[in-house]
Amino acid sequence: MRKPGFLILALLLLLAITSAMPVHKFYVSKTTIELNPRTGSFEIICKIFTDDLEKAIGSTEENPVRLGSDREAQDADKRIEEYLRQHLILKLNNLPVELRYEGKESETDLTYCYLEFFGAPDFATLEVTNTILFEHFAEQQNIVDFAAHSKTRTAVFLQQQPTHVFYR
Repeated sequence: MRKPGFLILALLLLLAITSAMPVHKFYVSKTTIELNPRTGSFEIICKIFTDDLEKAIGSTEENPVRLGSDREAQDADKRIEEYLRQHLILKLNNLPVELRYEGKESETDLTYCYLEFFGAPDFATLEVTNTILFEHFAEQQNIVDFAAHSKTRTAVFLQQQPTHVFYR
């Protein structure tokens, strides 16, 4: 009879301990770069957790950004564009690429940022440096999918490995 009571007490104690532990948050972003053969443009979608992106572009208690709300900061798009230009750097055939910011869509948890650039569809290499959120989270991982010429390749960017070269 003592064992079931002890087991219940142990389970309750374990439940109390684990419920007091903080929930682990994932630090990840997902970027897709896709060559549109019809237009010759490279279309980019960056999916970033909204709260992390707000932190990255300088949202504070005194000056909140509030992405996706009716009270979104007027300069939110400008801040996002500047941030992405600093932290997503591309070179096509070793030549720097000028990213054009097309806008964003924000949901409760995720913000989708749209960019594009034009370049030679018959490229040899695309070098990507992705340091999105590295300055805020040591555990940050940025996943990049690159789709061109009927092939999709994936790379994971870490603080120790922020650059990857995709070959045609």
